[in-house]
Amino acid sequence: MKRWFLAVALAVAVVVGSLGALAVASAQDGSGGDAGFSFAGTFLDKLARRLGISRDDLVQAMRDAANQTVDEAVQQGRITQDQAQRLRDRIAQKEPGFPWGGHRGRWGLKVAHGVVLQSAAQVLGLSSDDLRAELRQGKSLAQVAQEKGIGVDDFKSRLLSQVDQRLGQLVQQGRLTQQQADQLKQSIHNNIDAIVNAQGKPCPAPSGSQQQAEGTGTSA
Repeated sequence: MKRWFLAVALAVAVVVGSLGALAVASAQDGSGGDAGFSFAGTFLDKLARRLGISRDDLVQAMRDAANQTVDEAVQQGRITQDQAQRLRDRIAQKEPGFPWGGHRGRWGLKVAHGVVLQSAAQVLGLSSDDLRAELRQGKSLAQVAQEKGIGVDDFKSRLLSQVDQRLGQLVQQGRLTQQQADQLKQSIHNNIDAIVNAQGKPCPAPSGSQQQAEGTGTSA
């Protein structure tokens, strides 16, 4: 029983974090995967071996505990039925993740957001706070640039140059690995049109290689 209790306790820890995130936006998974290594997959394999059970039995126990946690959250009025169903769908579709922090997508978006915001502010001659205030009015980066008399194509070129410099600085400071920086650089370059035209935010939802960016909680 102790083995199953440990598995369930870990599942609850993972899902409670997801419930908190969902209350603000949408549910996020904690799985991770850098090329050739998966935090989530390796964690599940090792935990199953330590508990003396199969990985399938472990995952099923965690899913059962996750669904029970969702049901209890609904009963307590902490989330809506719609939010609960979205969580149940994710629980059914995805394996549990690595419980000590998100290592894909969400981290990549956070760092990309910070790098783009700071780089754009530098190009526009604004502080990061002032640029955030402009974006909160529903403007896009391209619109702010045009108001500053900077053409969109010129702004994109200068922004990408500044982004490359910022990522290089983060690598030199030991806050990113070169591989992480290269992945983020590729994603930002590939999505530059969406980034500068997104209204109200300096970086859209992650896609492609940005979702694979692996990290240790570094913020830019």
